[in-house]
Amino acid sequence: VERVPLVERGDRVTLMLQHGPLLIQAIGRAQETGAVGDWIRVVNLDSKRELSGRLDREGRVHVAF
Repeated sequence: VERVPLVERGDRVTLMLQHGPLLIQAIGRAQETGAVGDWIRVVNLDSKRELSGRLDREGRVHVAF
């Protein structure tokens, strides 16, 4: 079974960082293509910092704290 990409390289994505009750969201750009559950590299558009995160079903990227 082939995994269908949910996000393509260059797509704008929502970055999410959650730690307990704290939730921070930002806009980023995908640096690689990925399917649900994949870890991909993204760049935060505000800070220009590269991060890695896991894609959820809505195309959001959950980054590690």
